[in-house]
Amino acid sequence: MILMKKLISVGVAVLVSFVLVAGCGKAKTETGQLTCPVMHDPVNPKIFTEYEGRKIYFCMESCKAEFAKNPKKYVKIVDAELKKIAAEKAAADKAAAAPAKPAPAKKK
Repeated sequence: MILMKKLISVGVAVLVSFVLVAGCGKAKTETGQLTCPVMHDPVNPKIFTEYEGRKIYFCMESCKAEFAKNPKKYVKIVDAELKKIAAEKAAADKAAAAPAKPAPAKKK
């Protein structure tokens, strides 16, 4: 039981660290999108297109042309990324809000 609690604590700490580090050095976009839906590389916040009232970001200009051929395909990829980012942020927020429990005393 104690081992399980320690593993859960370590897992939460790793998740929080991952979320914090994942945001470091990433391009900032208005939507929170981090990766190009075409090439799956980090986006350039200066390269985007407007689609159905929202901005879709890309890593290079040629990806905009590819997006235009099948926008619904690529919007699904962006939506999946944004959903994953929101879930990771919610998990990190929940972990940060949880009160830390002291480890039980070891039995001799």
